[in-house]
Amino acid sequence: MDSLVAKIKKHPFKTFFIGLLFVLLILLSLTSQIVHYVIVSSFEKQGATVKIENIDVSLWQSTIEISGLQSSQNEAELNLNNLLIDWQWRPLFSNKVIIDNAELNGFKLDLVSDQKIPQQIGPFVIDTSQDDSKKQPSVPSKENEKPSEWMIRLVNLSLTDLSLCLNDEKAIQELITQSSLTLNKSNKICTKLTLNWQGLASLSTLDPSATHITGQFNLNNVDIKLFNEDNAESLYSHGALSLQSIDITPNRFAVSSLFWNDVIFGNHREHHSTELSSIPSFRFDKFSVLNLQALTDQTTVDLKSLEIEQVDILTQKPSKASRQSLGYLSQISSIELKQFNFSPDGILFDKLLISQLKAFESQQDEALNFDLISESIQLSSLNLNDKSINLDSIIQNGINIYFEPHSNGTNNFSQWFSQINKLETQTIAESENNQENNTKADNNQADEPQKTTQPGEKSAFKFNIAELKVTTENSIRIKDKSLSQEPQIELSKLNLTSSNINNQKAPFNYQLKMLINDAGLLESEGEVKLDQQTIPDVLAKLKLSALDLVPFSAYAIRYLGYRIDQGHMNINGDIKIQSGKIDSEFKLKTSKFELSDLEDHEEHALNAELGVPLSTALTLLENNDDEIKLEIPIHGDADSPNFSVADVISTVTVKAIKAAIVYQYSPFGLLTLANGLIDLATGLNFDPIVFSPGEALLTSEHKNQLEEIAQLTRQKPQISIVFCGKVSLMDLPNTEDSNPASETSPEEKSKRSSLQKENLSEEQRSKLHELAKQRQANVISSLKNDYSVPQNQILSCNIKVSTMVEKVGKVTISI
Repeated sequence: MDSLVAKIKKHPFKTFFIGLLFVLLILLSLTSQIVHYVIVSSFEKQGATVKIENIDVSLWQSTIEISGLQSSQNEAELNLNNLLIDWQWRPLFSNKVIIDNAELNGFKLDLVSDQKIPQQIGPFVIDTSQDDSKKQPSVPSKENEKPSEWMIRLVNLSLTDLSLCLNDEKAIQELITQSSLTLNKSNKICTKLTLNWQGLASLSTLDPSATHITGQFNLNNVDIKLFNEDNAESLYSHGALSLQSIDITPNRFAVSSLFWNDVIFGNHREHHSTELSSIPSFRFDKFSVLNLQALTDQTTVDLKSLEIEQVDILTQKPSKASRQSLGYLSQISSIELKQFNFSPDGILFDKLLISQLKAFESQQDEALNFDLISESIQLSSLNLNDKSINLDSIIQNGINIYFEPHSNGTNNFSQWFSQINKLETQTIAESENNQENNTKADNNQADEPQKTTQPGEKSAFKFNIAELKVTTENSIRIKDKSLSQEPQIELSKLNLTSSNINNQKAPFNYQLKMLINDAGLLESEGEVKLDQQTIPDVLAKLKLSALDLVPFSAYAIRYLGYRIDQGHMNINGDIKIQSGKIDSEFKLKTSKFELSDLEDHEEHALNAELGVPLSTALTLLENNDDEIKLEIPIHGDADSPNFSVADVISTVTVKAIKAAIVYQYSPFGLLTLANGLIDLATGLNFDPIVFSPGEALLTSEHKNQLEEIAQLTRQKPQISIVFCGKVSLMDLPNTEDSNPASETSPEEKSKRSSLQKENLSEEQRSKLHELAKQRQANVISSLKNDYSVPQNQILSCNIKVSTMVEKVGKVTISI
């Protein structure tokens, strides 16, 4: 012992350093236990239970590793499987924190928040009360003292199986409300993820501009869910997100490639409950971007290419059953975008290609069903800004549409246009009002007043499309459920082309061609001019050939009041719409056209307007080839709220039929009323065969009249003509002056007038009846024998001689 003391006295400094080294060795060996004690004490002071399997602290290697930490308090939990941090000692003396590696595996944390109690993060309670008496007085800083700048560098970060949960029903509901979503009531939201980052991150505590992050980033197996007492509802999940060659500064974000796989927004699985949230589900298999760059100070985004594969958008699908499911709102096989640029000045891209688009899956119990399938649609060279949009081309190929109109729908297109115009005016007014308010706020201190748009004045948004092309071998199918018989119409082999489409009053042409129900060929071409008007100006021609009318029978019931049994139609139309005024004309020709009568409860007002059944009127128009030709002019003001397509069709059809009958039958002696009209209710009457008093023989003049009637029967083999003999008082045998053109004495006129009012004698009635019968027989015999008119086209009337109201003797001719 004495020798040891002597040695210490002899070598005091050496002994001191050896002792210090010995103490350091003891401290180093106890570092893990010290850290373990500090952590456990901190947790227990919060009233939490804690368990740590192992803590390994190596000051020599500058690493700390914690394994198997479990802590809980009430419903809050904090668990981690493993935490490893590897740092560097020496840079700490230069105010630098360099972490070479940070790994966190199997981390789970519950966040509990309630305004009635202090906030809690895992087992830690944070007092957020605003009681000033409990606040510690702040320590005044030294004059002109500046905080030290610390530089932080992170080389590697790995978070595996990270789980975070928020237990706060009110906070979750506020979050849902702010996001404008309608979700089921939830009391917990959780997220799971795995994160890995490799590269270099440099941060400064005083200089944000010194921030610079490079490397690669992976965020995998992300899942965010809402929980309630019944079930869990997914908000978002994805399989993998990878960013390569990241380069981030405060003003710039750049990445050479971005890959995002198996992404799902919303709940994508079927519910077995009776309630579904209204949030739509959006998912895609793959999202990739090359050469993406965003400049935050200039608000610009550039990318070389973007590709998305297998995009699905689903929404709630109503069903009569208690079980609800999701139906497809749209599906897209792929989206391709090339050379995209976004800036405050607008949007530019070279190409946008959407392939295999399927939209609007038919929904049960929906009044409107609409299916759309498109092989591809390509937009080229778009330039969009707040004043105009310019496109080099829109090319649509392979379109298939299934459409079921609303049961309470309307064909009054002017109402549609008026609603569109109302919405457009409202939107423009709101936009200009916001722009005016922003201008006033920005120039509040300016001396000169700013020029503003006058109320009600429209800002002209211009658009130009250099080329439009729509082609398809598929079909557009229409099933109209608004009609009782639900007609099914199919449009196929559509080909629509146009160029230089614009709304700057410059006319542009279009060409359209397609098949209707695989037979009727529709062709149209013309010129259209858009000039900010609700209704465009149109000058076009339309041709429809060999259209089978039977599938349109339901529309004939609605607009004409008859069913179509058979028939084909050809149409040649000249369409003219100018300043909202329609001035168009259509030439219709039908062949083998037959209508069937409706039931009493289905009768249509059109028959009352015509005066005879429509089928009868159309029969009058048929020629010997079973064809009907009509010219239908359509005039009206499409801007008028009272303009109705149904009313126009009904009105012009009646006028066209009457005009056609006048035109066709006038050459054969048709008797018309004022203004060239006819009264179909009393039949079609022709010039009668007038006889001299007491005569029944036919003259050469009579023969010429009968020749015209015979010609009419040959041209109209479907009609039958009624011949009826008539007599007058001039035909009485005791009349001295048998010439109706000669002067008649007042006494004779008084005598005949007196006879008109009295009953004829049996002898007089018999002679007059025989004379009328003979006249009728002579006319019919001449038509049959001299002009070979078939018997089935000749009808005789039941002659009546009761009161003498005729002025001359004759044979009337009518249909």
